[in-house]
Amino acid sequence: MQKPNINRRNFLRASAITGAALIGENFLTRGTQAAYGSNRSEIKTPTEKLPVAMEADVVVVGGGPGGFAAALRAARMGASTILIEKYDMPGGVHTSGLQGAYNAGVGGIHTELMQRLDKEGQVYSTTEKTFPDWAGNPLSHYEWGLKPGSPFTRKTFNPDGGGSVMLTMLEEAGVRALYNNTFVDVKMKKLPKKETAIEAVIVKNAAGLQAIKGKIFIDGSGTAEVVARAGAPFVRGGGPQPPAVATDKQNRPLPGGLLWTMGGVDFEEVSKYQKSYNDPTLSKLIAAALAAGDIPPDLFRPRLEGSAFTGTCTSATPRLT
Repeated sequence: MQKPNINRRNFLRASAITGAALIGENFLTRGTQAAYGSNRSEIKTPTEKLPVAMEADVVVVGGGPGGFAAALRAARMGASTILIEKYDMPGGVHTSGLQGAYNAGVGGIHTELMQRLDKEGQVYSTTEKTFPDWAGNPLSHYEWGLKPGSPFTRKTFNPDGGGSVMLTMLEEAGVRALYNNTFVDVKMKKLPKKETAIEAVIVKNAAGLQAIKGKIFIDGSGTAEVVARAGAPFVRGGGPQPPAVATDKQNRPLPGGLLWTMGGVDFEEVSKYQKSYNDPTLSKLIAAALAAGDIPPDLFRPRLEGSAFTGTCTSATPRLT
């Protein structure tokens, strides 16, 4: 029996791999051009009639700090409000991103949220008395620039508890929050004088693709996804990169980082080691662990450089438990 002639080239020629979600051709083509430009090949997809699942005066895409505040304010002003969030809780970088930095706030809903978190017992405080060697320690993200022994107060809040507080505040205001809903595209409508406006946003959830109609749409995605899909002008952000990374004079967007939470760390012992072995950044310890094969070779210590940084920034904040 003759063996089939299968190699990578033949496999790719014989295979057709497409995305599982189908949206209207006009949605996909326009959105791709708005975000990436028009110099791309195209494919046609079947036009699909999508059910209108919900409708409101104000539709906010993204439940991070900005989207949360926008939805809360709109609902409190009497507008029927829908908040679309791709994760299972509001808060964005505050909660799912584990960035629970607490401060007095800048007024308005931000200050109200901070006060509510404190009232609900979700705030933890650390000072030079609880962590005497933390000020000036290179392991610290916020206090490493202080002189050793300097007084400081660092507050953080529990991300999970913070998400619960924010969820409750939205419910109290009457916001209809749709969690585990991913923004996909927008459906535009024509207006007089050749103008256009968003008629509905397309979301994807366990039920498939659905449309959410509204009168006012607010982009709280954090990446201007709604603006880009609508074909409106936008500016890519992120700020400058370090000289070692940048290859031209243009500002390049900073990539997203991954935060994590560590528990059970005996900081007193860590501090003793840093002093005894003159290893303030733990670089000697990490090098020894790499040589012994105790940690994977792609694990590295972030390096702060100038006004920007390479790698991912360690945001170490000691928390009382």
